Amino acid sequence: MQLHWANGTRRPASARHAERDAVERENLEMKMQRLLSILACCALLMCLLPTAALADGDENALRKLINGMNEGETLKLSENYSANIWSIVYVRKNIIIDLNGHSLTNLQLRVGQDAKVTSFQLINSSATPSVVSIKDPNVSQSCIQVSRTGMSSGEVTDVQIGSGLIGADSSVRLEARYIGVEMLQGGKVTLNGVTVQAQNGVTLGYQGVDSALTLTNTHIISSVANPYDATHGISSIPPLIIRLSGKNTVTSVGVSALNRYGISCSKNLTIIGPGTLDVTSGDTTSDSSHGIVGGGIEINGGATVTATGGTVGVSNGGSFGFNSMADPIVITNATVTAIGGTKGVSYGMRTMGLTLTDCSLIARTLATTGTRGSLQFEPRAFTYTNGYRWRSSTSAAYNNGVSIPYELSTSETYLEVFPGGSTLTFAHNDAYDLPAGQLGDSVKAIDVSGGASGGTPGYVYSLGADAPAWLNITTAGVITGTRSGKPHDDTTAYVYVQDNASPTPFRARMTIRVGATLAVPPKTGDEFPLGWAWLALGAATLAGACWLIARKHGRTSAR
Repeated sequence: MQLHWANGTRRPASARHAERDAVERENLEMKMQRLLSILACCALLMCLLPTAALADGDENALRKLINGMNEGETLKLSENYSANIWSIVYVRKNIIIDLNGHSLTNLQLRVGQDAKVTSFQLINSSATPSVVSIKDPNVSQSCIQVSRTGMSSGEVTDVQIGSGLIGADSSVRLEARYIGVEMLQGGKVTLNGVTVQAQNGVTLGYQGVDSALTLTNTHIISSVANPYDATHGISSIPPLIIRLSGKNTVTSVGVSALNRYGISCSKNLTIIGPGTLDVTSGDTTSDSSHGIVGGGIEINGGATVTATGGTVGVSNGGSFGFNSMADPIVITNATVTAIGGTKGVSYGMRTMGLTLTDCSLIARTLATTGTRGSLQFEPRAFTYTNGYRWRSSTSAAYNNGVSIPYELSTSETYLEVFPGGSTLTFAHNDAYDLPAGQLGDSVKAIDVSGGASGGTPGYVYSLGADAPAWLNITTAGVITGTRSGKPHDDTTAYVYVQDNASPTPFRARMTIRVGATLAVPPKTGDEFPLGWAWLALGAATLAGACWLIARKHGRTSAR
């Protein structure tokens, strides 16, 4: 169709082109407006969606991945996984989940349950820490729960959590209101470079087989989610063995209305080195807060363990570093520090008996009033193998092989016990006694080193403060001196020997007799050359007189 002007003439081509361009521009503007509206709606929708839904996989995606694994395989995560509401992800195979620097949120890994799982590993091969957390405030569940259902007698589940990097610290963090790791019927748990924060950090069995916990550079924090529930850093009803490597801590935060324990085990608790473990119980308004509690406690293998009781809210409540009132505490080749809390009945260590072998123990209380002491043991059963020495707050000197008092009570707030090997002794011999002498006499050298024996070689000798000032002794044990000063009667003096034991040397002493020092007697005439001179002078005078007389008589005769 051709366009014409009103007078019938044809329109110019330029006009036709301009009109067409205008229509196209209008259409383009309408399309752009529609596109911008769509984009704005999408942006609004994205703002309304949870952020996690954009960045994380959900529980169903993780379940699908785990269910698709074969026995012994490793699942290496490439993204975070989370759920808006707490959900369970079952692990029914012996597999390894590598968090690879990613995290799980509101997803409980439930291992075993109705399947036989003997080995499960949750590791992090990345240098980026991973977090497994239950953040839903409406549930009291654990991050990892393990059941032995379906397993035969004697079989246990071996759970390993932590770093795939040697020496990594805090590679995995477990966070929950209630429990970090929960072994329903006991088993083996290894935590390597793990931080756990929950009301009950690690629970190792309400029943079932004995449990074993290996800690390597692991930190357990007992927090308070429900103040009316007891809190434990580590707990077990069956017997428990804890093996230590690196530096490990069990600490507490918040204030509870019920009892608090750093570590509690209803039956025998064994702690094996060579690593360190520092346990601090938390504060409570109730009547009990102990560092380590056991039906019997053994510490060995070069472990270094410190346990401190928390603050209690009841005047007669107990706050002990260690508490074992069913069986004795046995410490062998270990270094142990036991500290009672600041309030209540406070003892560093309270036990049914104490056996120490080649170890060091410091027991003290932080309380300044009330019933308190460093050590209380019932019955009066204390044994130290291979010799020991000790000192307390009222006995500053080291007591070598002397029995420790039955109860170091209110007057004894500090006690140290150190190993001694064979007991250092210093035997007296009559040859070591000094005979009487006069002022100015020199003492013949006396070697007393033959009286020392035992302890650690490298003896050093010294005299007590009661020895006469003129008496000396070499570090090798040779006594010398020249009597001076004032005369004195027979007396005694202490001679000490110190060995080369570490960290603190032994010291033993013996008593020697020091004979009287006599004054110089008065001198007689025979003892003075001047008397002889006077005698000679008298004789010469007499001879002279005789000569003069004889001469005089001779002259008279001559006449």
